[in-house]
Amino acid sequence: MLMDFLLIGLYLKWPLKKPPGLILCLLGIFLRTVPLVEGVCPRLCRCDSKLLYCEGLNLTDIPRNLSSAMGLSMRENNLTELREGQMVGLSQLTWLYLDHNNIDIVEEGAFDRLRRVKELDLSSNRIEILPNGTFRPSQTYASWTCHTTGCRH
Repeated sequence: MLMDFLLIGLYLKWPLKKPPGLILCLLGIFLRTVPLVEGVCPRLCRCDSKLLYCEGLNLTDIPRNLSSAMGLSMRENNLTELREGQMVGLSQLTWLYLDHNNIDIVEEGAFDRLRRVKELDLSSNRIEILPNGTFRPSQTYASWTCHTTGCRH
């Protein structure tokens, strides 16, 4: 709200002749264009607000410290395994696309921290079997895709 006020002041040519007015306007512009530390977009990924697209980048791991992300697409990378604790900082995700990777190992509890995910795509990987503890009984998915991999649970 303060930033909007400062930008409106700039638009109305708010007393720019005085140094404090100019400083406040520049501060408003700076705060509006620089993302918050928590919302930093990982290098090479494309971000749209709280949705992250890290597709086709040959990544071998899931980016860290994305606590405010609500959607993450890691399609067409080189992920080979999903480990327990690997997704600790992704608790706000509502969808996760991991299709078209080389995932062949999914550890029990790999998705434990993903309590809000409603859409999960693991298709077109090398997963043959998922451990019994892969998903908690309380986890419900609106869409769960694992076709063309031969996944068994």
